[in-house]
Amino acid sequence: MKEEQWESLDGALCRIKVDGGHIYETSVGLCFVPDVDLQRYQSHLRDAYKQGYEAGHADSEKGIKEAI
Repeated sequence: MKEEQWESLDGALCRIKVDGGHIYETSVGLCFVPDVDLQRYQSHLRDAYKQGYEAGHADSEKGIKEAI
């Protein structure tokens, strides 16, 4: 198993690769920044919107109104 090493980005900032993203270390503390595949994320949002739109359209055709 390969042990990951901290990568120095400048004098006060370094990071290490972990599952799902990077952990950044500064003089203030640590911060996890996830890796994000924007194409996949946008596709997911588009699919969710389309499913919600189709479900709402079908409900409106059946006369089902939004519950309060």
